Amino acid sequence: MNRQKTFLALAAFMAACSCTFARAESGGNPVSELQGLWTMQLTLPGQAPAPLLVTVTSDGNTLVTGSQPGAQTQHGVWARVGDRQIAAMAMFFLYDDKGNLTGMIKVRSLAQLADDLMHMEGPAQADILDLDGNVLSSITGITFKQTRVAFDPMK
Repeated sequence: MNRQKTFLALAAFMAACSCTFARAESGGNPVSELQGLWTMQLTLPGQAPAPLLVTVTSDGNTLVTGSQPGAQTQHGVWARVGDRQIAAMAMFFLYDDKGNLTGMIKVRSLAQLADDLMHMEGPAQADILDLDGNVLSSITGITFKQTRVAFDPMK
């Protein structure tokens, strides 16, 4: 598979899984609803950061749009695993140059929400799967940083 296509697909997918949480809790008390729009900078080892847009829903799902031509929509889910800490997983399809489905990418991440509740970051790993779900290869050392987009109404 073309390394650039893998990076582009992974970038979009990673955003889906890393940014997919709707409520952060601290000490068992809800501190903020996190649904809305986030920007992400995703970095694969040895690559420049790739920008993404991530929509986080209140029911624990995400949709992600990559900035590269041909990037597909990514879908993800999440679970709270600690104080402002979210484990997430997302998946998307892979295609060859002729448009044939060849597999999927599954990305798992661990996001730590900052004290300001406007930023988060963490590590991730991507597994490239064949059509039967077997892992063909893994990419480790992925990092991401996200910033919540504040509502800015027209005046």
